[in-house]
Amino acid sequence: MTFVQDTISQINSILEESTEGPYNNYSCKTVSWDDVQRGTIDGELSCLGSNITDTRLYAKDGQQLFTVRGDNWNERLGKVSSEDIALIATFDKGGGGSTGLRSFTLRRILSNISLFGKYANLNVDSIADDMLDDQVSIRFQTTF
Repeated sequence: MTFVQDTISQINSILEESTEGPYNNYSCKTVSWDDVQRGTIDGELSCLGSNITDTRLYAKDGQQLFTVRGDNWNERLGKVSSEDIALIATFDKGGGGSTGLRSFTLRRILSNISLFGKYANLNVDSIADDMLDDQVSIRFQTTF
């Protein structure tokens, strides 16, 4: 068994023991997704939709990261305003630093993206949009 498969198996064995609580029906994967607008075929959920994103996450050193998330077809999504969700961020070193970390609303980050994303060459002042930012899809996932 490879390191990745062994890690996933160990985490899933622990999650399988959780028959109640927040980790019921969660499992460890190497792919994260957000199915904001999943389509239906004959009244059943499908793999089609206008806003489905699959993501593989990697650490800065290239190591693959794992995600504990809900199993496919049972997504637990919430919708909140960008004013009602906070992220831990910094604008130290153009957002790429580790000092000065503190809580910012998503709205503030989107409205001042050049402060937070300069390290990634984001040279636009704002990517905020009043209409789009009124309802932001959120989903619980743990990445490590």
